[in-house]
Amino acid sequence: MAIKMRVSMDEDINIKRRGGRWDPDKTRVNMECVWREDQDHWDTACGNAFEVTDGLPSENKMKYCCYCGKLLKEFPEEEEKC
Repeated sequence: MAIKMRVSMDEDINIKRRGGRWDPDKTRVNMECVWREDQDHWDTACGNAFEVTDGLPSENKMKYCCYCGKLLKEFPEEEEKC
């Protein structure tokens, strides 16, 4: 059984209940998959790599990790300051 919980003003996340008890593994921190940009690809917190050829994942309407299904949180590579 899944219920919807308002996490912020603009994002809804499905929270799963198992056996009527709250699943402690489904906390806010554990519901995000952090993607870090590394030159020509993105390294994912779930141990994969993904290439976005144009723009950021969010600019391509990606909201969830395509590998683990968690909410995608991106950290673009910082540009070098001259």
